[in-house]
Amino acid sequence: MSFVIGVDIGGSHITAAWVDLEDKIIVAGTRRRKFINSKGTVEEIIRDWGNVINEVLGDRPKSFTKIG
Repeated sequence: MSFVIGVDIGGSHITAAWVDLEDKIIVAGTRRRKFINSKGTVEEIIRDWGNVINEVLGDRPKSFTKIG
């Protein structure tokens, strides 16, 4: 199996989830979405993006993770 974290960043949100590349599906229960303050500081926006990605990543080894 081949998995990556798929990320969609819009003007007011970030959505991330594990994606099974072989079956071309989002892995059930891994999707996270957070609304982002588009008028926030760069630091706030990047922090919020990182928090969502880290939440999806969980305790999996970062060295074996691909994000797209």
